Amino acid sequence: MTTMDTALSQDLAMSFRDAIRNALMQEDPIIREGLLNSLELSTEGNEKLNAIFRSETAPAQATAIVHIVEAKTREHSANALSVSKFLGKLVSAVNEVAKQKLGAERRAPQLLITGTAPGSLEITIQAPDDVRAGDLHSHYAENDIEIPETAESAALKTVGALLTAASSEELDDRESPISAQLAQLTIKARKNISSMTKEVRKTDWTIHGEILQRRQQPLRIQFTQLGALRLEHELGSVPEKPDKEIIRGYLDGYRRSEGILYVKRSLADTRALPISVSDPDLIQQVAEYSIQSERLYRLDILKYEKLNTLGDIATTSRSLQAIDIDLGNGIQGTVDFALHGSENT
Repeated sequence: MTTMDTALSQDLAMSFRDAIRNALMQEDPIIREGLLNSLELSTEGNEKLNAIFRSETAPAQATAIVHIVEAKTREHSANALSVSKFLGKLVSAVNEVAKQKLGAERRAPQLLITGTAPGSLEITIQAPDDVRAGDLHSHYAENDIEIPETAESAALKTVGALLTAASSEELDDRESPISAQLAQLTIKARKNISSMTKEVRKTDWTIHGEILQRRQQPLRIQFTQLGALRLEHELGSVPEKPDKEIIRGYLDGYRRSEGILYVKRSLADTRALPISVSDPDLIQQVAEYSIQSERLYRLDILKYEKLNTLGDIATTSRSLQAIDIDLGNGIQGTVDFALHGSENT
C-alpha cells in the first residue's frame, strides 16, 4: 500500500467514525437507528470499517457474547440445568469481584442476560449502564467522552481474562500467572469459579466468544477442558504468601484477552515471563507502554510460589503492581524480536 493509499484509508476511517458518532447524537431514536443501519450496511466487505462500527456502537459497558458447545447434544443446544448452574455461578463470581473492586461488603448482582440465539448456544451477558447516567446516546456523542466503566463491567472482563488465560495452550504451568490471578480474588469469588469449573468439566463443554465494549477492541473469550482442568488444579491449593520482586526488562507483548504481560529480562532471552495484569489503571498503562517495546522498564511484582512435598519451589506466579520506564538504563535500539500475541493495544 502506498503512502497515498494509507492516508486515504486513514481519512476514510476517521470520516466513518465521525459519521457514527454524529448518528449517535440524534435524539430521535427512529432517525438514529436509520442512520446506524445505513452505516452498518456500508461496511459490507470492509473488515476495518466493520470493526470500527462494532467498536463505536457497542454497549457502553462490557458485554460478553459466549457460545457453549456441548458435545453430547445436538448443535444449538445445551443442558438447561447445567446452563442455569453455570450462569448462576458466573453471575456470583462477577459480583464478588465487583464488590472487591468497590470495597463493598454487600451488593446485589447486576449482570443482565440480554439474549440467546443459535450458534452452538449463544448467550449474551451484559454489564448494565450506570442508571444514574440516564440516556447516554447524545451525552456520549456530544461531549466526545468515555463513559465511566462500572465495577460489573471491569469484573466481567477480569473473570473472562482468567478463564481465557487458563485455557492457553502456550503457558508453562511452572511459571503460569493463573495462581497470581486467583490469589488476588476473594474466597467467595474463587468458590464460585470452582463451581463453574466443575460444571464445565462435568458437561464436557467448550466455551468461546468475545467481550464487546464501546470504543474498545473486542476481547476474545475461551474456556476449554484444558482451562477447566488447570483451574481445578490451581484452586486445589493456595500459594505461599507473596514476596515483592523488582524486574527490569523489555516488554514482549501484552494479551488483553488473557490479562497477561510478557517480559524479557534481557534481549538475549528466548523466553518471556508471563505476568498477570488485573488493575484497570495498570491495564491502560501497559497497553500504552507495550507500543514502546524499545524501552527498558522497571516492574514491581508480587511473586507467588507453591512448594512441593519436599519443600522445593514447584511453581512461580507473578502479578504486576506497578510499571515505569527505567530512565537510568539502556534502550533496545534496533534489535527486532517477535511479540507473543496480536492484542498488543
